[in-house]
Amino acid sequence: MNLRPWRGALQLAVSLGALWLISRSVSLQDLTRLWSLADGGLLFAAVALLPLNLGLQLMKWRTLLLGLEVLPPGKQILRSWFLGLLLGLLTPGRLGEHGRILFLRDIPRSRLLTLSLLERAASSVVTVFLGLACLLALPHSWFPGLPRQAILVYAGVSFLLHLLALAVLLRPVLLGGLLDRLPRLREHRRLQEARAALAGIAPSHRLALLGWSLAFWLCFTGQFVLLIRSLGFEHSLSWAAAGGTFLLNALFPISFGNLGLRELFSAALFQSIGAEAALAVGASLLLFSINMLLPALISLPLLRSGRAS
Repeated sequence: MNLRPWRGALQLAVSLGALWLISRSVSLQDLTRLWSLADGGLLFAAVALLPLNLGLQLMKWRTLLLGLEVLPPGKQILRSWFLGLLLGLLTPGRLGEHGRILFLRDIPRSRLLTLSLLERAASSVVTVFLGLACLLALPHSWFPGLPRQAILVYAGVSFLLHLLALAVLLRPVLLGGLLDRLPRLREHRRLQEARAALAGIAPSHRLALLGWSLAFWLCFTGQFVLLIRSLGFEHSLSWAAAGGTFLLNALFPISFGNLGLRELFSAALFQSIGAEAALAVGASLLLFSINMLLPALISLPLLRSGRAS
């Protein structure tokens, strides 16, 4: 039985449900009024960070590809990465970004997929570590007691799993030792591919990957803070609310293109520090347009050129 149509329908239903909840407190008129009154200088600064945002993401991907025997041409890397952005826009948790491996030629797909998953794991480590610290820094009013406690427990378990992932990323020998001691895992093809891929990445490249991931998180969060400031709200905990939003978005990648839940989470977290829900939703939608929708539109000509070639 093919579950993909049902999965897509469920993701769309989650997005529509979240948007419906938001519409009960934030109207389209509220958003258009806020956008029309936005500070042009701060808005421009957030948009001006887009090339840096994209460049940091590209450097993460290229750093891993440096471990290949033959580095693909620069244009091919750039095209594959941009097309991955386009595919990621249409999938929950941006899983479609892994489709970038389809546009790199003459390299085993299994190895490319492993590298792509490692890049996502490094980004996820940074998002979870810093995001959990951000959540703990916020007032306890961002969700009612029981849901908040459940989310913190879930985030804590995720933290521990990502701590293990970080240890493996920094010391791949740990994965090798684990596989050698557990015969069933040793026979798992995917784990063996991950072991080989990690072994092929120089220690300096692994550290560079974490560094690029941290820089990307800071850039992305900074854009969110600039956008919320451009709409008229400034607070010392804005960074924490933005980082917490990204964490919750990563923990619950169940909506279509992450649309809806991201806005719902941002409204809850920014309201806990005194912002109106409309401000957080407006800034979140602007961030989506700048960092996701615009690069995806840029990718469309590359998709046509790829088909032509």
